[in-house]
Amino acid sequence: QESLHVSTRLMEERLEANLRLQEQLHDMAHRDSLTGLNNRRILESISARLIDTADAIGSSLVAVSLDLDHFKRLNDTYGHKAGDDALVAIAGVLTRSLRPGEVAVRMGGEEFLVLMPNAGMEEARARTEAWRAVIRSQPVMTSQGAAEITFSAGISSYPETAASFEQLVQQADKAVYSAKRAGRNRVVLVRPPGEAGDGRVRSA
Repeated sequence: QESLHVSTRLMEERLEANLRLQEQLHDMAHRDSLTGLNNRRILESISARLIDTADAIGSSLVAVSLDLDHFKRLNDTYGHKAGDDALVAIAGVLTRSLRPGEVAVRMGGEEFLVLMPNAGMEEARARTEAWRAVIRSQPVMTSQGAAEITFSAGISSYPETAASFEQLVQQADKAVYSAKRAGRNRVVLVRPPGEAGDGRVRSA
């Protein structure tokens, strides 16, 4: 009886340990090791749920795409540590400002994505401008002195401007490129269908 009890307890402990390991491995698979943010794999498991929730309650889903300006030049001039420090700094600003239900993702390289359920585009613009101001006011310290960090951003909204999650992210990315072409260090919003200049973007 006692040996059976011990054996059962050991099996339970091993099962719990295996479950914890699986959770850790799952978390590692969906986390960016440098910044601690979600990596793009997380989108596979949450994109449909976010869209379904927006449809169910008649709300929106806003996507904010961010891209560091002159990232290659930062690395080439000050070294890769400076580039890493800049990525970590942006991740920290995003993490501290996230609201319940929001998700910040490092998409790869110097690209980030923030998903804001039940948010408006103007609200997202104001928050993104605030992030931009904070980041610019906190230069990365290097052996050659302070290096200013800026980013360009694009904002889109489901269902206001996009008809699917894929289109939502694509639109935000295209708006980033528009911000880059317009001189960088700025935020660009996607125009809703039916507005003047339908299908294009507008600077915030």
